[in-house]
Amino acid sequence: KNLPNPLANVNLKDFITFPNTAGAKTDDEAIRIAEIANHAGVCDMIKVEVIGDDETLLPDPFETYEACKVLLEKG
Repeated sequence: KNLPNPLANVNLKDFITFPNTAGAKTDDEAIRIAEIANHAGVCDMIKVEVIGDDETLLPDPFETYEACKVLLEKG
C-alpha cells in the first residue's frame, strides 16, 4: 500500500542539520567524529554524546563532558 510521504511538503532549507557523535563509546571517538564533521564542512555545530551503555544507549556524562571540554579548548 502506497502511503503519502510525510516529508513531501517540508522544505529542508528551512532546517539546519548537524552531526551527532552518539555512536562514540569514548571521548576520543567523539572528538574524532566531531573533527571529521568539522573538516567535512557539515556545519559548525555538533551534538556531542558518548554512549556509556550498549543495552540502554544511555549517555556517559563523564566521557561526554571530557569530549566537550577538549572540543571547546580546540575551538
